[in-house]
Amino acid sequence: MTKIELPPKYYLDHFREFRATLVKQYCQFFDDHHVVFLKDFDSLSEDGQCLYLRLMNRRGRFFFQDSLQYQEITSYENAASELNEKKFIARLTEQDWEEFLSILPKAKLVELASLNSIPFKKSWPREKLCEELGKIPFTPFHDVVVQEKREELSYLLFLFFGKIQSNLSLYTLRDLGVRKSNKQKESFISRFQNKEEALSHYFYAKLSEDISKAPPIEEWPPVMNHDSFDLRESILLAISEEHKALDDIDGCIEVLSHCHAHPGREKRVRLLFLQDRKEEALKGLNEILEHPYSDVEYLFAEDFLARKFNKERQSILTKTLRESRKIKIDESYFRHPEMGVIDVLKESRIESYHVENYLWNSLFGLLFWEELFQSEKTALYNEFERRPKDLDSIRFYELHEKEIHDKLNHLSVEYIQNKFTEKFDTPNGVFGWHEKLNDELTLFLSRAKPDAVKEMLVYLAKDFNKRNSGFPDLVSYSDEGVKFFEIKAEGDSLKQLQLLQILALKKAGFEVEILQVEYAFNPNQLYVVVDIETTGGSLPYHRITELGAVKIRNGEVIEKYQTLVNPERWISREIESLTGISNAMVKEAPKFSEVADAFHEFTKDAIFVAHNVGFDYSFIQAEFEKLEKKFVRPYICTKAGMKKHYPDLESYSLKNLTKYFEIGLENHHRALCDAEAAAGLLKLINLKRQNKT
Repeated sequence: MTKIELPPKYYLDHFREFRATLVKQYCQFFDDHHVVFLKDFDSLSEDGQCLYLRLMNRRGRFFFQDSLQYQEITSYENAASELNEKKFIARLTEQDWEEFLSILPKAKLVELASLNSIPFKKSWPREKLCEELGKIPFTPFHDVVVQEKREELSYLLFLFFGKIQSNLSLYTLRDLGVRKSNKQKESFISRFQNKEEALSHYFYAKLSEDISKAPPIEEWPPVMNHDSFDLRESILLAISEEHKALDDIDGCIEVLSHCHAHPGREKRVRLLFLQDRKEEALKGLNEILEHPYSDVEYLFAEDFLARKFNKERQSILTKTLRESRKIKIDESYFRHPEMGVIDVLKESRIESYHVENYLWNSLFGLLFWEELFQSEKTALYNEFERRPKDLDSIRFYELHEKEIHDKLNHLSVEYIQNKFTEKFDTPNGVFGWHEKLNDELTLFLSRAKPDAVKEMLVYLAKDFNKRNSGFPDLVSYSDEGVKFFEIKAEGDSLKQLQLLQILALKKAGFEVEILQVEYAFNPNQLYVVVDIETTGGSLPYHRITELGAVKIRNGEVIEKYQTLVNPERWISREIESLTGISNAMVKEAPKFSEVADAFHEFTKDAIFVAHNVGFDYSFIQAEFEKLEKKFVRPYICTKAGMKKHYPDLESYSLKNLTKYFEIGLENHHRALCDAEAAAGLLKLINLKRQNKT
C-alpha cells in the first residue's frame, strides 16, 4: 500500500472545508460570539490561522512556546501576537494555576518544588506535589500560552459532528485512507430543526462529559430530539449511581424518578421495593405497563409484578431456561459451546451456522439500503456518519413506511445477491461485510418462509435500535425446514432481550429452541493434534517452517498431514541446529498461502490440540490473517491437560513427558513426530476424562 503524504498545511485545508459546510448548514444556529469567532479567524494571516489550528488539534489548554515551532509557520512570534490580539490565546493567570499544575509532568513539579524551597519526598505522587505547590503564590510562566475561545469552537464542532469533538482528526484519517467516508449521499442537511433544539442537545452532550458540573435537574432544558433524550437518561443514571455509592438511596430514587426510559425506571422500581415502599413500586410498574419504553421494559414489569406481587415462584426467564432441552457436548468446547452444538447437530445430519445478530442486520441493511443511506429523507448529516440517526427511534419506519413495504414485496434471493455484489465492502453502520455473507443469506432466503422473513424485517424496521441484538446464536437447515437455536452454557442466564427475540421469531412463524449445554466426555469426538516448527519464537517477526498433524477419533489415528513450508525469511543456524530444517530444505517448499486451504480442511470439524497450544494456534492464526482469512477452532492444550490429570510430575515438557510415559519421540523438533507424541499424551488425558464420567 502506497504511503500517503499530506501537504504541510493539510489541517488548514480541513478547517476551510469544515467551515464552508458549517456555514452552509448551520449558520442559523450561531450566536453573535460564534459569528465573531469565525470573523476573527478569517482576519488572521495564514500563519496565525495555522498556529491556532495547531493548538486546536492538540490536547489541553496549556502549551509551552518551544513546542509550538512548526516548519510551515514562517514566524511564530508574529502569529502568536495576532492570536493574542484577537484573544485566541492568553498568558497564564492565577485562575489557571491549579489546572496548569495538574497537567505538568512529575519532573517539572519536582523542579518547581525545589525552586520554591518546598520540602518534599521523591516518592510523593503527582497529586501530593500538586497539592503542596497549590499552596504557594502564583508563579507566572512567560513561556506558556493558554488556548482561549474553546467554548465557541466546541459548539461549532458539535453542530457539525452532533457530539463533543475537540478536533478535525476525522478529515485527516479520511485523507490518509484510514477511514472511508460516506459517498452514498451527494448532499447533507442540518441535524437540527431550530436553535433551541441545537442548544438543548449541546447542553446534554457537554454535561455527559462531566456530570460534576450538573445544575439542579429542574433547571435542565427540555429534551427536543431522541439523542438528547438518550443523553439525559444516561446522565440521570450516572448521577443516581453516585448517590447509591454514598448509600444515599433516597437521593438515588429521587434522581431516578426523572427517568422516562429503561433501565432507569426499572432501577427505581427495584430500589423502591427493597426499601419496602411497595405502593410506589407498584405504581411505577403500572406506569411502565401502560406506557412501556421498550419490549424489554414491558417484560421486566410484567415479570416483576408476577413474582413480587402475585407470588410467582420463578421469573419467566428462569422458568423458560429450566424447561429447555439439554444437550451434551465434549468439554473441549468449553470456550466455544456454539461450535460444539454445531458439531453435535452435524452428527444428526443437521447443518447449522453461527449467525446471531448479523443475519438479520445484514438482510435488513441490504434490503433497505436506499432508504438507509441514499434517500433524501435519510438521517445522515455529514460524510463521516455511517448509521442513520432515525434508526435510533421509531422515525425510520414512520418516514419510509411505503418504501419499506414496496421493498418487502420485491424481496427475493436475486435482489439480495445483486445488492450484495453492488455494495460489497461499502462502509455502513448497520452490519459488517464478510465474503461468506452472500452465500449465507442466499441459503437462508431459499429455505425460510417468505412471510416469516418479511414479518421479522417489519418488526426490525419499527424499532431497529432496540431490536437489532439478542437474536439466537445458530440457524439450522434440515428436511423439516429452518430452525433457530439459542445456546446457553453452564452458568449462563437467559436475558430479557433474548427471550423477546425468541418470542418475536415464533410469532413470525419460525421454530426456535433453547439448548442448555452440558459438558461431558465424548469418545467419538474428532481431534487434530498439531505441531509446527518456526524460524523463531515470537510473532510477528517469525514464520512457520513445517506443519505436522494427526487426526484422531476413538483414540485411533485415522489420518496424518505433514509439509515443509517456505517461511519467506532466513532460518538462523541456531534454529537449523534445533529443528534440523535448513534454508535449502524449504527453498522449494510451498508457501503457507499454498497449503492454507488444505490445512484448513484437514482441521475442519475437529478440536485443535497441541502441546503449549497457545504457541501453535497463534502462529497458525497469524498466517491466516496475513491471507485475510479467519482460522477459528476450539482448542485444548496437552501440557495443561497433563498438569490437571497427572499432577506432581517433575516436568511437563514434551520430551520429559514422553520419556516418563514411554511414548515414542524419535525425531524431536520435527512437526509430525512431535504431533504424534502429543497425540499419545491426548490419549492419556482422555483415559482419565473417560473414567470420570
